[in-house]
Amino acid sequence: MNRSLFVAGVALALSAGAAFGATEVQIDVNGLTATASGGVFNQFFTGTLTLAHDSNSSVAGVLRDGVSGAGFTGPFVNTGASTNMNFAATFTFNNGDITGVGLSVGVSSANNMVIDNTYAASVGPGLGNIDTDKGKAGDFLITARTFGGVFNAATFGGVSVAEFFGFSNPGNFINFKVSGPGKLNGENRSDDDVDIDVFVRPIPLPSAAALAGVGLLGVAGLRRRRVG
Repeated sequence: MNRSLFVAGVALALSAGAAFGATEVQIDVNGLTATASGGVFNQFFTGTLTLAHDSNSSVAGVLRDGVSGAGFTGPFVNTGASTNMNFAATFTFNNGDITGVGLSVGVSSANNMVIDNTYAASVGPGLGNIDTDKGKAGDFLITARTFGGVFNAATFGGVSVAEFFGFSNPGNFINFKVSGPGKLNGENRSDDDVDIDVFVRPIPLPSAAALAGVGLLGVAGLRRRRVG
């Protein structure tokens, strides 16, 4: 995963405020299904967008400061009847602006189909939006700042998140890309190959504008490694 653009964006945003701590945890989730309900999906979309795991979904990695986390017991994959991860999020939009969302991601740390590690967060009104993907016509980028991010344990998938456990972390964000032609704007109104990155940080970003810049840079710089 190429993170040079993302790191540059974070450095720029952090220059506006003092840091409480430097550690960042990134949860890399692949192969989700996004389903749209409402108007035509574009940067002015009004309606709902749900993201959910399916039999091809995985939590491919948990990184600390951009490095694969030591102790990682994944990847956590769903294949047929075997479910070792889950993900759920429902976004509501008004004219392209997020008006609310809740999301959760969980893994079975022992890969025994018992989901025992979870992370949950919310997105409030005005803290996220849709933008066009300048690299591919018809694709869209969604970036949002989350709040109230909470882990239920001091590890997530075997990776230490101890400095985040027991706190409602305020400086978090998510980003992902979805496709319009033939997918969200197709007959089934779904895109079954959506990757999302969930970032958890112990400090608040300085502003929504700075966050949007960081998020879009992050999307532009991400190159995911697919789980087979």
